[in-house]
Amino acid sequence: MVNKMAKITIVAVILVVIVIIALTAVTPQSSKVPPSSQYLYVLSGGVNTITIINTTTGSIAKTISLNDTGVSGISQRDIGVSGGSFTPNGDYLYIASGINHNIIVVNTSTYQVANIISLVGDPQNVAITPNGKYAYVTDFEGSTISVINTTTFKVVNTIVAPEFAYAIAIAPNGADAYVTSTSGIGASAGVYIINTTNQTIKNLINTEVYASGLAITPNGAEVYIPDSINDTVIVLNATTNKVANVISNFNFSDAIAIAPNGAYAYVVNGENNTVSVISLHENTVIDTISLGNYSLPDQYVNSAIAINQNGTRVYVSDLRSENLIVINATTNKVIKSVALGVEPSALILGP
Repeated sequence: MVNKMAKITIVAVILVVIVIIALTAVTPQSSKVPPSSQYLYVLSGGVNTITIINTTTGSIAKTISLNDTGVSGISQRDIGVSGGSFTPNGDYLYIASGINHNIIVVNTSTYQVANIISLVGDPQNVAITPNGKYAYVTDFEGSTISVINTTTFKVVNTIVAPEFAYAIAIAPNGADAYVTSTSGIGASAGVYIINTTNQTIKNLINTEVYASGLAITPNGAEVYIPDSINDTVIVLNATTNKVANVISNFNFSDAIAIAPNGAYAYVVNGENNTVSVISLHENTVIDTISLGNYSLPDQYVNSAIAINQNGTRVYVSDLRSENLIVINATTNKVIKSVALGVEPSALILGP
């Protein structure tokens, strides 16, 4: 009996050792930034780079050069904001290059340019459907939206927009895409809604706004649109497609981002170097964050803003000083500035 128990013990010890060796075995490390933490991708239109910020440590994790196939080729002040978007699985980053009239597709495993999709016009912003099948690209000059098949990297449809298509966002359920017109005047100025099933415009909400950005709440119930001409933020009910509210007390309201929990929205004020905090429950401005010595670009140059995954940090681009301003979302105070050495033209959260 004793010998039998001894044999069982020996076998058990051997199995434990094997399991420990298997768990601690060293595997080859990928060159890709670990996906366990969320990262902020900072696009620079002037020098064709992507700077990746670790949102946990606030430090620069990696800098990618796009060489001659980069985001723009000239200063961001000359071409306006270039935007981008990740595929839902994080495998590819689509970047709009207005000056080059194309979309640059970056493989996030290799950080190499995987494809360049030629477009006619001035592509500005990109949104990808939640199922990852299509990328929608706004063309400011041509007033169109190009629909790209993300499997073939081919343009499969071109939707004619009223005029000056600029910002774009797709509802969480993927049913509708919201596009802003930046003309600010006329019957076609406002927000138009694209049915992503048949890829046609189904509605135009004439708000006569100058909107360089927009954001949709996580539950898809409301769309928030800054209007820099009237210093307001317009709230659309996504069910009725009607204006539900107009929030005042901004100063050239520009870029906007909504917290992941849907409680707050943060709006950049281009004229007084501040960020306004909106309570989405009350639809009122509850705080104004001074950026202090950090200077935003003037009112004719669009800023960028983003919020990390857990909603604790807000990031604002500072083109003049080539810095990234970091705000503590709990205290609503600026806590640091990350020196980039390049003009941050767009901020995109990714793996």
